[in-house]
Amino acid sequence: MAMLMPFRKKLLPAAPSAVNVLWRSLVAHQRYDTLPTGPLDLVIRPPCPLGIDVTDFDRHTEIFQASYLWARQAIVALEAEGNPAMASILAAGKPATMRGAVLVELASSALSS
Repeated sequence: MAMLMPFRKKLLPAAPSAVNVLWRSLVAHQRYDTLPTGPLDLVIRPPCPLGIDVTDFDRHTEIFQASYLWARQAIVALEAEGNPAMASILAAGKPATMRGAVLVELASSALSS
């Protein structure tokens, strides 16, 4: 039938609304404990800064900087305690000479630039 009437209007499949898409993106993976992780996977979740809500889009720079500083400290702490996942990540991505204090230095210079 479609070949006989190629310009016939077809019904579009149901699609979520813009609000629904936004809400789904805000709450995606809120249960980090249920993510399928292996022994060398690392899931860290920076806390939301006090006084800031997930819908405060105009404060994204502040949220980013606070999260970045928190993650930087978490990485150094995890490396210091010998976390196997962190050790694996660092070993895969950096030469053996770039560790610990150098990581903090790199992160600090990235924030200031």
